[in-house]
Amino acid sequence: MIYHHGMRAYYSDFRLPIIQGIAGALYVPASVIMSTQPWKCPDPETEPDLNNTVNSTVEYEITYSDRIREIQGATLVAACFQMLLGFSGVMSFVIRYVGPLTVGPTITLIGLYLYPISLTYIKIHWGIAVLSMALTTIFSQYLRKVKVPYPRCTCKPQRKCSLDGANIFALFPVLLSVLISWLVCYILTITDVFPYDPTDPAFEARTDRNAESIASIPWIWFPLPFRWGLPTVSVAAVIGLCVGSVASVIESMGDYYACAAISGAPTPPGHAINRGISMEGFACLLAGMWGSLGVTSYSANIAAIAITKVGSRRVIQWTSALLFAFAVVGKIGAVVASLPTPIIGGVMWVSSGLIVAIGVSNLRHTDMTSTRNLFIFGVAVVSGIMLPEYLNSEPGIIQTGSFEADQVLETILKTGMLIAGVIGFVLDNTVPGTAKERGLLTWKSIDAGRKFAAESYDLPFGMSRVRGWKWTRYIPICPTFAKKEE
Repeated sequence: MIYHHGMRAYYSDFRLPIIQGIAGALYVPASVIMSTQPWKCPDPETEPDLNNTVNSTVEYEITYSDRIREIQGATLVAACFQMLLGFSGVMSFVIRYVGPLTVGPTITLIGLYLYPISLTYIKIHWGIAVLSMALTTIFSQYLRKVKVPYPRCTCKPQRKCSLDGANIFALFPVLLSVLISWLVCYILTITDVFPYDPTDPAFEARTDRNAESIASIPWIWFPLPFRWGLPTVSVAAVIGLCVGSVASVIESMGDYYACAAISGAPTPPGHAINRGISMEGFACLLAGMWGSLGVTSYSANIAAIAITKVGSRRVIQWTSALLFAFAVVGKIGAVVASLPTPIIGGVMWVSSGLIVAIGVSNLRHTDMTSTRNLFIFGVAVVSGIMLPEYLNSEPGIIQTGSFEADQVLETILKTGMLIAGVIGFVLDNTVPGTAKERGLLTWKSIDAGRKFAAESYDLPFGMSRVRGWKWTRYIPICPTFAKKEE
């Protein structure tokens, strides 16, 4: 179903259309763990004979397997911790004190932290990246109301053919811009405009740069859990990834609010937040079993909803099925992965800007003529940028004498979304201010006039029985738990 404000039929079956992906908040502690002994990778310059013999190669492979199992074990424990946060109802308690001045800075920092990734892709070839960004802008903004004619025939009540129109540019701005940009890259590749030297950055703009990988990868490949052996668990790794999970939860809460706002859906109630966080924890558990880092809500997917105006759960479900197919059918996944990097950068250029704007738009509920609110938002956002930048420029500056303590502090202070959200949360709940000034009156009553708001986050089936069982009101992930919250 196509997104449109005020469409009741849309809300009747709405639950947040969010895609899960690797959590960036977990990458920092994982990289810190792998940069210390005994997990640190050997340096080829200091150990030049590492792979010269069969024995050393076997020893290297065993060490690699041990690294994977160490991260895998910590990921599984952190996933259980995240599920506990959701199933225990802690999140519905915290959400009572969360307002626009907490969510706004968090979402804003999500967008600001996407732009360095975008820039990494864009600078490979500015021309292609600008082309991709410009086409996305033209299709989604200038041509969004232009209808493309197509023939339409009906048999009942009488056979009749006529021309109808579809908002193709509004529905598929990203897909169209990617296809056109890829065609341009293909033409420039076969004419050898792009260099064939892999050491040249512009090589990443070629459409045939992964041709050998596509040819060598098998058609069908089924990944298996625990393929590197049973996971190992250490205190340092578990503490680091659990702290990263907290940052991921804060980010996901901001994503939930952003996705609901973009889709025109009601503000997520406590039981929906609990269920979302617990299910993310379960997804992290599955990811850990297959040797990956944990997952979280993808902010870029939310920006895609804002661009395409398509927020249907059916679309997300079919997309998930396609992702499963890409993982199993190796050659299809390889072709998708071979998309020229500057094209991705151009799309992310637009996406990151949209997410920043969504974060700032949360402030419309507050009194932004208030010095109090301006102070809280400004300090939260700048702190979320400044502290991680400082730590990245001064590696190893945190020296408490304890590896675990250093890892925990570095993980917290390098996660800008967490810093901004926590500072906004603390200041908003401690600095004196009226509920109207803080935006809580508008924030809490935004869905008061919607009779269908209560059903928007119901379970997809069995709700009649759930409502009939009195004990479900004590289950934090059940929709009936909302009555207890009130």
